[in-house]
Amino acid sequence: MDRLVFFGSFNKSLFAHLHKDKDDVHPSLKEEWIEYRHKIWRKYTWNSIQRQKNPNWTYVLGCHADTRYLIEKYFADIKDERLMIIYTDEEKKHVGKMAKTADTIILCRIDSDDMYHPNVADVILNDPYKTEWGYFPRGYALEIEWLNVFEWNCHGVGPFFFHRYKSQEFAKLEKFEEPPHRRVGKHDPKKYMNGMFMVLIHDKNTSTNMSLKNLTKTFDFNDQIQILREFNVSG
Repeated sequence: MDRLVFFGSFNKSLFAHLHKDKDDVHPSLKEEWIEYRHKIWRKYTWNSIQRQKNPNWTYVLGCHADTRYLIEKYFADIKDERLMIIYTDEEKKHVGKMAKTADTIILCRIDSDDMYHPNVADVILNDPYKTEWGYFPRGYALEIEWLNVFEWNCHGVGPFFFHRYKSQEFAKLEKFEEPPHRRVGKHDPKKYMNGMFMVLIHDKNTSTNMSLKNLTKTFDFNDQIQILREFNVSG
């Protein structure tokens, strides 16, 4: 049996380009940042995972142990058991438990402010080639204030990839983590279809260095409406 695990950091990874404040506290450990990011995550990222046409997935969201009480405050009402909030001081334990639940574990990376197309889980789980490494090369970027859609083309392997493990190999991991996407290319990953992800551009883009000046608008109004419908995005 294969088990698909979407995984990503909420505030587990202290983004290096965000600087500590005058009290020597990293922004992503503070309630203001967590409250804002939670709204983005719930409206877009979590919505896109919940709406996968194939419901056979688990979503591991990595959170910093120092913010446990704040994470519980903002996430307590989510009852979907497929969401696993895992803190930095307990990852190894959960890796070991999950390794015993399936013959194969497939880790599929997603940032906590990005989206996947509703067909992604189905594509990965029904892959007849049982590819070890795969990635989605071209998708979309969404500027959320005005709902403008842009083309987003990965040069090389971008951050939307998956990695298939035999359970015994998965059990050796220390945490739910993969190498940076720029290093995935050395594994000769298989390229899958386009249009399977959407990167969000918002006020506090903390996990991407993209900006509007790096993108070219390539879709007319009707095409944008169709893309937004596919990803279930509304104003």
